[in-house]
Amino acid sequence: MSTNNKQEKITLPGRLSRLVPSGYAVDDLPAAVERLAAYEDLHEWLLAENERLAEELSEMRAAGLDRTARHRDLLGKKLQIVYALSFFNARGL
Repeated sequence: MSTNNKQEKITLPGRLSRLVPSGYAVDDLPAAVERLAAYEDLHEWLLAENERLAEELSEMRAAGLDRTARHRDLLGKKLQIVYALSFFNARGL
């Protein structure tokens, strides 16, 4: 068993941007803009879904339904979304 402390850089298949000395560059700008828009759409959806779930969970708590299976399911979904958003936030996005 070999222990190699060197970390290999993992590259996203189909990545459109590449690191250059002055920052980042793209060769296919329209495709890069489409990809960026998809990431932004995902981020917006996560934010909206997080808000929607927070409201629904609050309503369920107010109605005394905070011990139901549905409440636990929604809480689990909300935690997954918060976890995903933490990756965006960690990168300043």
